[in-house]
Amino acid sequence: MGEGQRDAAVIQLLNDAEGLRRLLRLYPGGHPSLEPAHARLRASTEELGRLGGTVLALGPGKAFLDKQQVELPATAPAARFAEVFFQLGLAAIRLAFPEAVDGLERFVALLAGTREPPGESDRLMVIAGARELPGLALVLLDLTNVQLIDEQRVVLIGPVRQEV
Repeated sequence: MGEGQRDAAVIQLLNDAEGLRRLLRLYPGGHPSLEPAHARLRASTEELGRLGGTVLALGPGKAFLDKQQVELPATAPAARFAEVFFQLGLAAIRLAFPEAVDGLERFVALLAGTREPPGESDRLMVIAGARELPGLALVLLDLTNVQLIDEQRVVLIGPVRQEV
């Protein structure tokens, strides 16, 4: 897969995930705006599967697909999705296709139920709920190794990863 194609696919997937997450927070189930957003996320997840991506790591402003970095535009919805993911203490998602298409859609619905910004109870809810999702495994950051310097700076001291 070409670098530009890979980057575009990752950004599109994360934009679609954040778009659906926002809509699910705003509208009740069955609202006409939800189905097109679900369809877009399914299509972008399928595209990532066709390109062969299996591990998606996210952090503030950056994404990695199978250890290759993708810069996220600061104003794109993708950047917000990566930020929420990181705030929940999540490092990466392992995707097994074709089941990941359904699993990622359900994962985004799970994220829609978190507070802004998410807290520890949200983190525990997401981790517990993700255990039931098909084609998806979360890689967690061990937050015992995180130091908050101030509201704008977080330092990771030798993060240990754990898969759920």
